[in-house]
Amino acid sequence: MNRDPRAGGTGPVYAFGVFRLDPAERTLLRDGQPVALTPKAFDLLTHLVERHGRLVQKQELLSAIWPDAVVEEGNLTYNISILRKSLGDGGEDGKFIETVPTRGYRFVAPVAEAPSSGSRRVVSSYGLAAATILLIIGVAATVLWFRPKSAVSNIATPAPVLRRLIANPLEGTLIRAEISPDGRYLAYSDRTGIRVQVIDSGDVQTLPDTRGKLVLGWSGDGTNIRVLDDDPGRRVWDLSLVGNVRRWTGLVWPDPDGMSIGPDGSSLRLMPDGELRLNRPDGASRSVARIDNNWIRWAKWSPDAKRVVFLRGEHPPGLETFAVEGGEPSVVFKPPRDQYVRVMGAPGRDGRLIALLGRRTDPAVSVWELRTDTATGALVGEPRQLTDWRELGCDQISSSADGRRVALLTATHQYHVYVAGFDQGAARLDTPRRLAQSDFEEWPTAWTPDNRSVIFTSRHGLQMNIYRRSIEGGDPKLLVTGPDDIGYPRVSGDGRWLLFRQTSSLATANEGWRVMRAPVEGGLAEEVYAGDGDPWPQCSISGGCVVVDLYGGKTIISSLDPLKGKGAVLATLPPMEDGYVMPSGTEFFYLAQGNHIRIVSFRGMPPSDITVRDASVLANPHSLPDGSGWLSVNRGSDRAELLYITRDGRSRVLWAPDFPMVDVAIPSPDGRHLAIGTDMPGGSVWLMADGQSP
Repeated sequence: MNRDPRAGGTGPVYAFGVFRLDPAERTLLRDGQPVALTPKAFDLLTHLVERHGRLVQKQELLSAIWPDAVVEEGNLTYNISILRKSLGDGGEDGKFIETVPTRGYRFVAPVAEAPSSGSRRVVSSYGLAAATILLIIGVAATVLWFRPKSAVSNIATPAPVLRRLIANPLEGTLIRAEISPDGRYLAYSDRTGIRVQVIDSGDVQTLPDTRGKLVLGWSGDGTNIRVLDDDPGRRVWDLSLVGNVRRWTGLVWPDPDGMSIGPDGSSLRLMPDGELRLNRPDGASRSVARIDNNWIRWAKWSPDAKRVVFLRGEHPPGLETFAVEGGEPSVVFKPPRDQYVRVMGAPGRDGRLIALLGRRTDPAVSVWELRTDTATGALVGEPRQLTDWRELGCDQISSSADGRRVALLTATHQYHVYVAGFDQGAARLDTPRRLAQSDFEEWPTAWTPDNRSVIFTSRHGLQMNIYRRSIEGGDPKLLVTGPDDIGYPRVSGDGRWLLFRQTSSLATANEGWRVMRAPVEGGLAEEVYAGDGDPWPQCSISGGCVVVDLYGGKTIISSLDPLKGKGAVLATLPPMEDGYVMPSGTEFFYLAQGNHIRIVSFRGMPPSDITVRDASVLANPHSLPDGSGWLSVNRGSDRAELLYITRDGRSRVLWAPDFPMVDVAIPSPDGRHLAIGTDMPGGSVWLMADGQSP
């Protein structure tokens, strides 16, 4: 629409039925509760409501909602159907939106202009998520978070401030952000390099020669930024803000998630055997603790570098702490069984720590405040929930040393389907084209047996559904829906069934997973097999299906009949992430190392290994229909490449766009087309502060 949602000011608020629509704040409430809408669906509803009672032609809507793009009418129809579902409207002559055949739509419900909330500051959003933050956090955090720190304090605590510091375009791909110890600066990485922003003024400086480098943190005095180099050595550097002087710290790390650097320059590394080693700036190194369960992450240092807080465990992970000078780790906080700590910040000088909790299949998170003893790290008092966030992921929390400013990095990912003709003999791919201009995330998983439609999953709000769409375009057809989480549908070899996994949204890890079936044309889903661990159905083109169960540190592959359920065990393999049944149904392949494909026979033949030349980190491989090779993503460079791989290990790049990022390619049964899943990542940084200047 022509309205810029970032513009300030006031405007009318519309009330209809139990709904309240605020275009300026970009919120839709039902009985006071937020309703999740995509940006285009929200714009469409606003356009219709503002013209209630009047027929709005289709072309007017297409021009208003998609002013800078040429889109098909099916996109309009699709968003109208989503609006009707969100409003509880039914049919072509619903109580809210009426269809005028061949012409357009009319909003027919009575609409009243409600009083506006006065002068407001409106913050940009990728959808309802950020508007919900302003509505909920702005009120709840005012009351809860920044109240006086002790009962005897007579000084009024300033109201908190929530504002977006950075709203990167998707092409920028904001990766990581760290606030300086004094709270004055924000250093962040994106695809173009490292930038430093003055928080109060908004001035931004781009640091030269930093493309591909990752911000890890700040030195304790705030004069240097610690960065991870993109060279093969993965060295850690101190980058001075004055003169852009680089100094190697002497640290080398293969994985940025496996390291933590303290404010005094000390570093912490978890060794493969569970040993935590402390490396001092003077080169001294020693063991400080041993972690029996070595699944830990998000190690955070206290401002005085005397204590480390980290997450440990999987079901669910809890917060633990230990003293750097020695001592066994102790538990700080264990979340309820149906939740887990998604991300946490470092404790401030007063011991306050901010953590985000969520459920495994729900994108919503809740913000919690934990008070810890600065000497022992033990929890002081009860944890307090500050507020909820809806439809917003948070990848990272960074705090100033005094804890008065907290930067939250929120991630966005837009998944879309591209299709392209494929000539296997010439190893040539036609120019990929986006299958539909949908506002919803769509992820391809299979093809219909007739090679004419792509089967994909798409999340609407908190619900994942299965659809199919013709490669000629048009509206999608809903195949399977339900209240539970649905994943990775496959088509059985006889072309009759969709097999997919499903779980309750309240289940914890490795609980509640089931393999389900539904007719390939859509219909009622029925249970095939209730997995003991983490079951994944796989089907071959000419053979049968298998179920891949991940539990007990093993990968167990068993035969699977869509009607009779799980059968005999075919193979037992090491843990893996990427593995699929071959087209013949008698072999299974998986990624054994970064550029190695291992083929395992179900008939007792010795396994064979294929080393893929000119590849470094393969991901999401899929076999060609005739079994003569594979399609795989190679993530070894600064961009993802789609490779065509032959049985002798030769590879050829089919597509390597700068944007979007290629994630997967699935061939049609006849091998003449590819359905390509792409990821358009982006991000924003939000600042939660107490309203005072640092």
